[in-house]
Amino acid sequence: MFPLAWAVCEVESTDTWSWFLELLATDLGTSEGAGYTFMSDQQKGLLAAVSNVFPQAESRVCARHVYCNFRGVFGGGLEYRKQFWTIAKSNTVNHFNENIEVMRGISHEAAEDLLKRNYKKWCRAFYTPLSCCDSVDNNMSEVFNAYILSARHKPIITMLEDIREGLMERLHKKRDFIGKKEIMLCPRIQIQLEKHKIWARGWNAYWDGRFCYGVREGATQVKYVVDLNQHTCSCNAWQVSGIPCKHAIVAIWNKVYHPEQYVNAYFCKQTYMKAYEFLLEPLNGPQEWPTSDSIVVAPKVKKVNGRPKTKRRYGVGEVTASGKLKRTGCSMKCSLCGVIGHNKRGCKNAPKQQQHSNNHATAEQTTPQQQHPRTSSAIPMHNRGVGIYTYPNGYQRIATVSHSIYSNSFLHVTLLY
Repeated sequence: MFPLAWAVCEVESTDTWSWFLELLATDLGTSEGAGYTFMSDQQKGLLAAVSNVFPQAESRVCARHVYCNFRGVFGGGLEYRKQFWTIAKSNTVNHFNENIEVMRGISHEAAEDLLKRNYKKWCRAFYTPLSCCDSVDNNMSEVFNAYILSARHKPIITMLEDIREGLMERLHKKRDFIGKKEIMLCPRIQIQLEKHKIWARGWNAYWDGRFCYGVREGATQVKYVVDLNQHTCSCNAWQVSGIPCKHAIVAIWNKVYHPEQYVNAYFCKQTYMKAYEFLLEPLNGPQEWPTSDSIVVAPKVKKVNGRPKTKRRYGVGEVTASGKLKRTGCSMKCSLCGVIGHNKRGCKNAPKQQQHSNNHATAEQTTPQQQHPRTSSAIPMHNRGVGIYTYPNGYQRIATVSHSIYSNSFLHVTLLY
């Protein structure tokens, strides 16, 4: 996470996003956005502003926000959630089609709905190797929002100063942390590469005599082609992430090279230090600010009912601060009739005997021979049948049916010593 620019606006709209992106394009020195990748959370006005200001840039959509919209239609079932993320992390088009067919087996409507949600923007199989980033969500932006949460409720000038001072401190800490380490790759990239080395076990490489290798998994027919000269693999994982996949690592080991030499230069220590070479400079306080003759007109105050909220609103299916999933947006399903929209407490479709079968027991359903002496004491006395019962401590009781002129028959219990 390396913040480039931030601004405060009245409302997030196409006009404000266009104004912000135009200033960003001027600072970056680009007019069409070629060579850049933008990932959005489907915010209103943002997609239109990116397409207008950066027509040549690659645009992606956060898969987590897509899943929240998908969940609002089909519910938060475990099968839906697992299969959705499997689809989002598909590396090839064939793998994507196979996972879509698996989703179609779960629900044909769900598979058709995902195909209508612009899947080429949130699935890895359709990413370009431009940015060497295989992330399907924008968690980095969410991390920055949490980083500035304590300053967001302050006045504008104080808020901007707190954000700037916090980032000024963060930048030099990141630079000094990596600068002191004797490493070739960034720590998290090295950890990911070590995982790929472990996953490479069981794969065999066959050299063609130049730069290409055929990699096969044991005796199966799963094969991929690796080109060490072009830094590509037919599984598409190496190109998208910039980190050699398990198939490429097998080919690199066959050539007696080190996988670290084939990691993209973006993740090297030298590139990391270049990014943090220029730091934010401190500024004077308001007492040293120059005076200006121009008058700044404050925007109109937008009155909002109720107390303003300072905590972030959690989305559907997102883990809250207590560690539990938020159930807002989940659809209830009755366990008696199977209809969505209510539970068994308010079910009006099932017979009454079926509704109360779990809560009430009749004397005719139980006989003394069916009940075990050790388990009979755990059942309430008024729910047991007629007969002689023995307690674990040796006491016995006799339950007989008595009649009353005021009511129906009831159980009469006598203890025997």
